[in-house]
Amino acid sequence: MNESGPFLDARITCTDCPSLCCRANTAMPLRPREAQTLRNGGTELEEMSKEQCRGYKPPRGRKFFKLLTDCGYLEPDGLCDLYGDKTRPRACSEFQMGGLACEVAREWKLPKVDLGMPGIRLDANNKPDIDAA
Repeated sequence: MNESGPFLDARITCTDCPSLCCRANTAMPLRPREAQTLRNGGTELEEMSKEQCRGYKPPRGRKFFKLLTDCGYLEPDGLCDLYGDKTRPRACSEFQMGGLACEVAREWKLPKVDLGMPGIRLDANNKPDIDAA
């Protein structure tokens, strides 16, 4: 369960998260071995150019990579198969569920729909639908 704080949306939890941070077209700061771990799991990604980074600098020892596909470790239920594994990328561990980056990902990737959480659409099964037009 997510803890509440000044920049946290406590309505986002592991059981209702749409996993937008793990989807295609997400930028992630990764170390080379972390990028390889994701590739080994079936994730397609590419290193981003300085122009694509628009002045943002990755943390020391990392480079920005763009996910070309959803993360290969993302399970159908939206949970991470690498959660708790020592090979899980640091960026994943540092990403604060319900935090500011999470909110930005939700606002940017989904159109605004009033479902109690900005930008979240639900499919016929009341599951987050990120691929609908």
